[in-house]
Amino acid sequence: MKYKAPEVEEEYEEDDVTNTSKRKRVHEETPVVQEESADEAELQPPSKAARAGGDLDEEEDDDDGESGEGDPDQEELDEEDFDEELSDLDEEESEEREAEQEKGTNQEKSRQSTSGEKLKKTIEKYGHGPLEGTAIEEKALTGSPDTILAMLIDAMLKSKPLSHELTDRTLRKLVDVGYHDIQKLGDASWEERAMVLKDGGYNRYREQGSTNLGKLVELVNDKYDGDLNNVIKSAEYDPQRTKQLVKEVHGLGDLGVELFFNNVQSVWPSIAPFIDSRSLQTAEDAGLGTDLDSIYADLEGDSIRMCKLANAFRFANIAVGAIMVLGGIAQFFPISMGNIITGVYVILFGLIVAGLEFLPNVPDYIYRYASFLFSFVGRGVFYIFVGCLILHGHVLQYIAASIVGILGIGYVVLEFVPSIEPPSNMREADQGWGAEQVV
Repeated sequence: MKYKAPEVEEEYEEDDVTNTSKRKRVHEETPVVQEESADEAELQPPSKAARAGGDLDEEEDDDDGESGEGDPDQEELDEEDFDEELSDLDEEESEEREAEQEKGTNQEKSRQSTSGEKLKKTIEKYGHGPLEGTAIEEKALTGSPDTILAMLIDAMLKSKPLSHELTDRTLRKLVDVGYHDIQKLGDASWEERAMVLKDGGYNRYREQGSTNLGKLVELVNDKYDGDLNNVIKSAEYDPQRTKQLVKEVHGLGDLGVELFFNNVQSVWPSIAPFIDSRSLQTAEDAGLGTDLDSIYADLEGDSIRMCKLANAFRFANIAVGAIMVLGGIAQFFPISMGNIITGVYVILFGLIVAGLEFLPNVPDYIYRYASFLFSFVGRGVFYIFVGCLILHGHVLQYIAASIVGILGIGYVVLEFVPSIEPPSNMREADQGWGAEQVV
């Protein structure tokens, strides 16, 4: 009989191994369970959340509480800091605006200073007051009926295409015999007035001038009680209405009215500031601008200096014309065909520049020609001029000059053909197009 070991022992070992294995598996699975618990804790409300980590969680909860609920003192400090930042920004913007305004003021003062210096030099070099060189020069700024009448007669004389020297001499003669007195002028016969004009050098227009002076006497006596100061009173000191009334003077014209305003503004301040249209263009070319109010401000509102400035520009135009004529004569040397033609053109340009100061009325369409290359005639004259400059003793140059010159002549002819208009690009570039056409 064999001995058989009890089965209990084997079962015990198996159970022990099994339990050990189970304990091992439980031990290995424990972290997973803990992670799931942590995740679930995060999803729970604060009252139910696990308090693992103790102090760290408490610190985080404290931080969350502070940021969520907020500290009243801290909020007040934040608001004060924000207000201070806004205040600082406002102050910076205010300082920037003040700096810009100060810069603009300094630039304006600099401009006025530069412009004022130019005006001062122009007046000193060319300017002259009304009636200078006559026997009543010292009374010119009194605004008496005699001086106003003398200024109007001066404008009538200068509105004709005659030199300033001749018209000044004629004015001096008229003043010397007392024709600036409306009574003496009215008492003189037509023949006597014509003779005085002739003696003064106004021979070409003496008859027409004598007639115009007679009509002037009638207008002043009948409408203004012998005193031209009543003209501006009747116009209620309005420059435009005054201009319309002055235009009623027979033989004066638009140019004469402007010349009269140039002088009379010295004693009729309501007319100032005034510069005749041609002198205003000269002012722009000289860099003084065309803003009469600005120019008047630079002259400190002095109507007498404004009068001298207006006269200065007319003399400047005449001086430029004379210089161009002399330059054209000098162009003749050394003598050659090209030099002679160039000189002739320059002389013509000089005569035109100076002559515009003496023409009583300039047709409106002449101003369109000032656009130069934007009219047929302007482009034509320019081509002819360039063609003449090309001429210079070589067969190829003669051919080129002839082609350019012929094209120029063709352009000039087209200007006087009413049915043909310049190309659209020329019309669009010329702002004055359509104001008046040559027919």
